[in-house]
Amino acid sequence: MKHLLLSTLLLVVLLTNATTYTSVMNGNWSSPYTWGQTTVIPLPGDDVIINHTVTLDDQFTVGGYWSVDAGSITIGANGILQAGANVLGIAIQNNGTITNNGHFNMPQLGNYTGSFINNGTCSFTQLIFNADYIENNGNIFDLDSVLTTGQFINNSTCEFHTDSLWIEGIFTNHGSMYLHEITNNGTFTNNSFMEFRRMTNLDHFDNIGFITGQIDMTNAGYMKMWIGSTLNLTNNFLNADTTNHSALLLMEGTINIGNNILNLDTIKGVDGEINVQDSSMNAGWFKGSFIFCDATPPSSSPFIDYNIGTIESSVRYCTSESIENIFDKTLVIYPNPATQFITINKNNITLNINDITGKLVLKAQNKTTIDISKLKPGVYFVSIENFTESGVQKLIVK
Repeated sequence: MKHLLLSTLLLVVLLTNATTYTSVMNGNWSSPYTWGQTTVIPLPGDDVIINHTVTLDDQFTVGGYWSVDAGSITIGANGILQAGANVLGIAIQNNGTITNNGHFNMPQLGNYTGSFINNGTCSFTQLIFNADYIENNGNIFDLDSVLTTGQFINNSTCEFHTDSLWIEGIFTNHGSMYLHEITNNGTFTNNSFMEFRRMTNLDHFDNIGFITGQIDMTNAGYMKMWIGSTLNLTNNFLNADTTNHSALLLMEGTINIGNNILNLDTIKGVDGEINVQDSSMNAGWFKGSFIFCDATPPSSSPFIDYNIGTIESSVRYCTSESIENIFDKTLVIYPNPATQFITINKNNITLNINDITGKLVLKAQNKTTIDISKLKPGVYFVSIENFTESGVQKLIVK
C-alpha cells in the first residue's frame, strides 16, 4: 500500500514538472547516458523523443507496465522503442500521446485516455486495448488480439494484421486488413480491402470496398453492401438475429458465396446481387429487386432451394446451372508475389487487374504473359473471362 501511495504522489508531482528528453545513443531507458545525462532519466509524465534504439526496462514499471501519463513519446524515423525483460507494455493515460515514426515493438498497448499515432511499423505480440483514439498511417503486425471501444482508423496504403479484432466503438478501414476472427458490436466501415477467416456483425457494418472471407460470415445486425462493393465468401453466410429477428442486409453490391446461405430475417435491395454455389434457404424476407442466383436452383420460381418465408415478386433471379467460385482454383498466376511479369495458365481470355479500391489499373486480351512492372507494390485482383469460364485471384506485387 505504501508503494502504491508513493507512486501516486510521484505521478502528481511529475504532471506539473514535465521535462523533455531526447536520446543521444542506443541504450536502456533507465540509463542516464541514453539521454545525455549523468543522473536523471525520463519518468512517466515527461516528453520523450527517441532517435536511437531504446530498450524499455522495468525499473519504473508498475506490474510490468510503463505509463505515458499526460506526457508524450515521439519515436523518430530512425528510432526504435522495444520492450526489455519483464516489460508487458505501455499504458496511455490523462491525454498522453505516443507518435511512432520509426519502430515500436511492445507486447501490449493500453490506450485509456490519450492517443496513439503510428506512422512507422509496430509489432505487438499480444494485444491492444483502445478506449480513446488510435490512427494507423503505417503498418501494424503480429497482433494476437485487439479490443477497441474508442475510435480506430486504418488509413490508406496501410496494413493491419491481427488474429482477433473486437469492435465496440468506431472502426474505419481505408487500407488493408488481414484478420482471423472479427466481431463488430459497434460501427465498422470498410472502404478498402479486408481479408478474414470468420466475421460476425452484431451492430452496424458498411462495406464500400472489397472483402475476402475464407470461411463463414454472420450478420446479426445492420449490414450494407454499397454500390461497387464485393464480398467473396468461401463457405457459408447467415443473416439472422436469433433474439430480436432484426438482422438487415441491404444489397447494392455483390456477394459471392462458395457454399450455403441461410436467411432468417431481412435481405433487401434494388441493384445488388447474391450468388450462391450450393444450398439456399429463406425463412425471412426477400424484398426489393436485387438479383439472387443459385447455382443449383429448383425448376420453378422462386429459384431458391428452400423457401418458408416471404419473397417479393420484384426479386430477380439468375438460373445459371453453375456459378464459378469467385476464387477459381483452376486459375494459376505465377510467380505470386511478382515484380516484373506474371504468367496466366488460361488462353483466349480478357484479363483485368484491379487495385484494392476496385480501380482498373491494367487490361489485356489473349495474353498469357503480362508486364506488371509499372504497378506499385501492393495487393491487386486479377480477373479473367472468356466464353466458357471466369475467375478471380489475388496478386501481390512487390
